[in-house]
Amino acid sequence: MIGNVWEWCQDWYMDPYDPTQDTDPVGPASGQYRAIRGGAWMKGSACLRAAYRGTDFAPEDRYPFTGFRVVCVPAAGNP
Repeated sequence: MIGNVWEWCQDWYMDPYDPTQDTDPVGPASGQYRAIRGGAWMKGSACLRAAYRGTDFAPEDRYPFTGFRVVCVPAAGNP
């Protein structure tokens, strides 16, 4: 699900990511900006990829084009 709002990520933004981490790279332990992904309604189609990362938004900032996704994980042993 992409293209509605940018999704806040848990990772702090780092450019570029560590090149030795080619699967699910993790950013630094702290920073000024969180990574955002997925593109938003006000951006062009070039940003509408789940792999596209953006930044320049501090976690305390509020914008109409940023959000987050809640993920529910079943408890162990429950399908």
